[in-house]
Amino acid sequence: MKKLPGNLYHLFYDELPPERYDSIITPREAWREVCRHYVLDSGSSGGFNMFGDDIQPRSPWDTQTVIETGRYASKLKGDIECGNIVYIDDKEMWSSTRFAFYINDNGRLVGCGGANSFMLGGGNRITDYYEQAIRHRGERSRPLPTVKPAEYYTPPSTLKQQKSSLAR
Repeated sequence: MKKLPGNLYHLFYDELPPERYDSIITPREAWREVCRHYVLDSGSSGGFNMFGDDIQPRSPWDTQTVIETGRYASKLKGDIECGNIVYIDDKEMWSSTRFAFYINDNGRLVGCGGANSFMLGGGNRITDYYEQAIRHRGERSRPLPTVKPAEYYTPPSTLKQQKSSLAR
Protein backbone atom coordinates (compact mmCIF):
# COMPACT_ATOMS: atom_id res chain seq x y z
CA MET A 1 0.00 0.00 0.00
CA LYS A 2 1.23 3.46 -0.88
CA LYS A 3 1.91 5.90 1.95
CA LEU A 4 -0.92 8.39 2.14
CA PRO A 5 0.02 12.06 1.80
CA GLY A 6 0.30 14.65 4.54
CA ASN A 7 -1.61 14.06 7.74
CA LEU A 8 -3.56 11.02 6.50
CA TYR A 9 -2.68 7.68 8.09
CA HIS A 10 -3.93 4.18 7.37
CA LEU A 11 -3.68 2.66 10.85
CA PHE A 12 -3.25 -0.91 9.58
CA TYR A 13 -0.27 -0.06 7.34
CA ASP A 14 1.28 3.08 8.84
CA GLU A 15 2.97 3.10 12.21
CA LEU A 16 1.46 5.97 14.13
CA PRO A 17 3.28 6.67 17.42
CA PRO A 18 0.98 6.37 20.45
CA GLU A 19 1.70 10.01 21.37
CA ARG A 20 -0.15 11.17 18.24
CA TYR A 21 -3.42 9.28 18.73
CA ASP A 22 -4.95 12.17 20.67
CA SER A 23 -4.47 14.28 17.51
CA ILE A 24 -6.96 12.17 15.52
CA ILE A 25 -9.87 14.36 14.51
CA THR A 26 -13.47 13.28 14.02
CA PRO A 27 -14.47 11.79 10.65
CA ARG A 28 -16.50 14.86 9.73
CA GLU A 29 -13.59 17.20 10.45
CA ALA A 30 -11.19 14.82 8.67
CA TRP A 31 -13.28 14.78 5.49
CA ARG A 32 -13.50 18.58 5.60
CA GLU A 33 -9.68 18.79 5.81
CA VAL A 34 -9.26 16.27 2.97
CA CYS A 35 -11.58 18.28 0.73
CA ARG A 36 -9.71 21.48 1.60
CA HIS A 37 -6.15 20.17 1.10
CA TYR A 38 -6.34 17.40 -1.53
CA VAL A 39 -7.58 16.67 -5.03
CA LEU A 40 -9.09 13.21 -5.48
CA ASP A 41 -9.89 11.22 -8.61
CA SER A 42 -7.80 13.37 -10.92
CA GLY A 43 -7.72 10.55 -13.45
CA SER A 44 -4.03 11.11 -14.09
CA SER A 45 -3.17 7.47 -13.44
CA GLY A 46 -5.35 5.95 -16.17
CA GLY A 47 -7.17 3.71 -13.69
CA PHE A 48 -4.28 1.30 -13.01
CA ASN A 49 -3.13 2.61 -9.67
CA MET A 50 -3.14 1.52 -6.08
CA PHE A 51 -5.27 3.27 -3.50
CA GLY A 52 -3.53 6.49 -2.53
CA ASP A 53 -2.02 7.23 -5.94
CA ASP A 54 -4.86 9.54 -6.91
CA ILE A 55 -4.73 11.66 -3.75
CA GLN A 56 -2.72 14.76 -4.59
CA PRO A 57 -2.08 17.98 -2.65
CA ARG A 58 -4.40 20.76 -3.75
CA SER A 59 -2.85 23.91 -5.13
CA PRO A 60 -3.83 27.11 -3.27
CA TRP A 61 -5.73 28.51 -6.27
CA ASP A 62 -7.73 25.32 -6.92
CA THR A 63 -11.30 25.92 -5.74
CA GLN A 64 -12.91 22.90 -7.40
CA THR A 65 -15.05 20.91 -4.98
CA VAL A 66 -14.36 17.24 -4.35
CA ILE A 67 -16.87 14.97 -6.07
CA GLU A 68 -17.73 12.49 -3.32
CA THR A 69 -19.06 9.90 -5.78
CA GLY A 70 -15.70 9.42 -7.49
CA ARG A 71 -14.09 6.00 -7.05
CA TYR A 72 -11.24 7.08 -4.76
CA ALA A 73 -13.20 9.81 -3.00
CA SER A 74 -15.97 7.43 -1.94
CA LYS A 75 -13.43 4.79 -0.86
CA LEU A 76 -11.43 7.34 1.15
CA LYS A 77 -14.53 8.82 2.76
CA GLY A 78 -15.77 5.36 3.76
CA ASP A 79 -12.37 4.46 5.24
CA ILE A 80 -12.33 7.73 7.22
CA GLU A 81 -15.85 7.16 8.52
CA CYS A 82 -14.94 3.64 9.69
CA GLY A 83 -11.64 4.70 11.30
CA ASN A 84 -9.41 2.75 8.91
CA ILE A 85 -7.84 6.02 7.77
CA VAL A 86 -7.42 8.91 10.18
CA TYR A 87 -6.40 12.54 9.84
CA ILE A 88 -3.91 13.91 12.36
CA ASP A 89 -4.17 17.58 13.30
CA ASP A 90 -0.96 18.80 14.97
CA LYS A 91 -1.73 22.51 14.65
CA GLU A 92 -4.97 23.13 16.52
CA MET A 93 -5.37 23.26 20.30
CA TRP A 94 -7.19 20.19 21.57
CA SER A 95 -10.98 20.51 21.88
CA SER A 96 -13.65 17.88 22.41
CA THR A 97 -15.60 19.08 19.37
CA ARG A 98 -12.74 18.61 16.90
CA PHE A 99 -10.72 15.72 18.31
CA ALA A 100 -12.09 12.21 18.75
CA PHE A 101 -9.81 11.02 21.59
CA TYR A 102 -7.64 12.11 24.48
CA ILE A 103 -5.02 10.35 26.58
CA ASN A 104 -5.95 10.19 30.26
CA ASP A 105 -3.68 10.37 33.33
CA ASN A 106 -3.06 6.59 33.13
CA GLY A 107 -1.89 6.80 29.52
CA ARG A 108 -5.05 5.18 28.16
CA LEU A 109 -6.74 6.41 24.99
CA VAL A 110 -10.25 7.57 25.80
CA GLY A 111 -12.91 8.44 23.27
CA CYS A 112 -14.75 11.69 23.71
CA GLY A 113 -17.93 12.62 21.84
CA GLY A 114 -16.22 12.40 18.44
CA ALA A 115 -15.18 8.78 18.93
CA ASN A 116 -18.84 7.79 18.63
CA SER A 117 -18.99 9.32 15.16
CA PHE A 118 -16.90 6.50 13.65
CA MET A 119 -19.01 3.82 11.97
CA LEU A 120 -18.76 0.05 12.35
CA GLY A 121 -16.82 0.10 15.61
CA GLY A 122 -14.12 2.39 14.24
CA GLY A 123 -13.54 4.11 17.59
CA ASN A 124 -12.89 0.76 19.28
CA ARG A 125 -10.61 -0.31 16.43
CA ILE A 126 -8.54 2.88 16.83
CA THR A 127 -8.23 2.22 20.58
CA ASP A 128 -7.05 -1.31 19.79
CA TYR A 129 -4.42 0.04 17.36
CA TYR A 130 -3.26 2.42 20.11
CA GLU A 131 -2.76 -0.43 22.58
CA GLN A 132 -1.02 -2.46 19.87
CA ALA A 133 1.35 0.46 19.16
CA ILE A 134 2.27 0.59 22.87
CA ARG A 135 2.90 -3.17 22.98
CA HIS A 136 4.92 -2.94 19.76
CA ARG A 137 7.39 -0.55 21.35
CA GLY A 138 7.91 -2.88 24.29
CA GLU A 139 5.48 -1.52 26.92
CA ARG A 140 7.76 1.39 27.67
CA SER A 141 6.11 4.24 29.48
CA ARG A 142 2.74 5.29 28.18
CA PRO A 143 2.27 8.70 26.57
CA LEU A 144 1.69 11.77 28.73
CA PRO A 145 -1.89 12.96 29.19
CA THR A 146 -3.41 15.18 26.55
CA VAL A 147 -2.89 18.87 27.22
CA LYS A 148 -6.35 20.41 27.33
CA PRO A 149 -7.32 24.06 27.55
CA ALA A 150 -7.99 25.35 31.07
CA GLU A 151 -11.77 25.17 30.63
CA TYR A 152 -11.57 21.34 30.45
CA TYR A 153 -9.62 20.96 33.69
CA THR A 154 -10.90 21.43 37.22
CA PRO A 155 -8.25 20.98 39.91
CA PRO A 156 -9.25 18.44 42.58
CA SER A 157 -9.00 21.01 45.40
CA THR A 158 -11.52 23.23 43.59
CA LEU A 159 -13.94 20.30 43.31
CA LYS A 160 -13.71 19.68 47.08
CA GLN A 161 -14.39 23.37 47.76
CA GLN A 162 -17.42 23.35 45.45
CA LYS A 163 -18.85 20.21 47.08
CA SER A 164 -18.36 21.56 50.59
CA SER A 165 -20.05 24.87 49.70
CA LEU A 166 -23.02 22.96 48.24
CA ALA A 167 -23.36 20.87 51.41
CA ARG A 168 -23.82 23.98 53.54
